Amino acid sequence: MMRKLACSFILLALFLAPSIVLAELPSHPLIEKAKQQRMPRVRYALENGAEVGLTSDGKSFYLLWFPEGYSAQNPPPMVATMHGHDGWAFEDFYVWHRFLKERGYGLLAIQWWLGEGEGTNDYLKPNEIYRTFDEVFRKLGVKPGTAMLHGFSRGSANIYPVAALDRSTGNNYFSLFIANAGRANSNYPPVHEIEQRRFGTQPFAGTHWSR
Repeated sequence: MMRKLACSFILLALFLAPSIVLAELPSHPLIEKAKQQRMPRVRYALENGAEVGLTSDGKSFYLLWFPEGYSAQNPPPMVATMHGHDGWAFEDFYVWHRFLKERGYGLLAIQWWLGEGEGTNDYLKPNEIYRTFDEVFRKLGVKPGTAMLHGFSRGSANIYPVAALDRSTGNNYFSLFIANAGRANSNYPPVHEIEQRRFGTQPFAGTHWSR
């Protein structure tokens, strides 16, 4: 009798576990849409310890993850990443997780697409993206030069103004920038501002890039 009861509790726990994990997510329309479109990736992120937080302006969310042995009080070197067009931060976590786990790096993945459309206003602006990076890194106590910024496709094209903001503020969190499958486009207003020297004559002085 006791063995049957124990088995019943185990089966019930296995049945309820996914719902309990999903219940820990903040309430936000973008998160609901991510669950509809990328549920396996959402589950994977939560089951592997990713924390989901909302941006301070309430427009979007981000994923924060630490490898074993590290925490918010003891952050490891960090990788910040920006997905491509129509992308999801949960997908970025899935792609990066195994490699960062093996190497002891943390991850901050921002959801910078707002869920609909392909226009400039359908994505967070570079200053909004960088504000989230800065707020999270300040809270964690991330030191200058201990993070890497990665952008894929459309995210790649947008890391240039984000990099310029990192340098112009003097924070210098990022020691390496990876533009993956994309490049700067002078027709994009924030990139045009770099060309107009809004961030000075040498906004990328001392930075290291890989493509």
